[in-house]
Amino acid sequence: MRRLQQAALLLSIVLSPQLALAWGAVAHRAIAAEANAQLSLKARAEVDSLLALEPGATLASISTWADEHRSPATAPERLKALKYLVHLVADVHP
Repeated sequence: MRRLQQAALLLSIVLSPQLALAWGAVAHRAIAAEANAQLSLKARAEVDSLLALEPGATLASISTWADEHRSPATAPERLKALKYLVHLVADVHP
């Protein structure tokens, strides 16, 4: 149930009619570090196996990946971001 509440909160933030004020890199890293600290043993094993594909990577270090790889052509596409978000949230829930 908690994950459903978190997903609902995240969707409400994404769908907010306000101007999008992006998190800074420091906030992304802090949130990722907090998420990492709350991983179950099974989830931590999965995350570690994925991060092993990129030596030295941590959840915090990859948390800014999307911002680092966006372009002016993709930056304002909020609908596409919502589609990715919904899809990825479903992927990470068994």
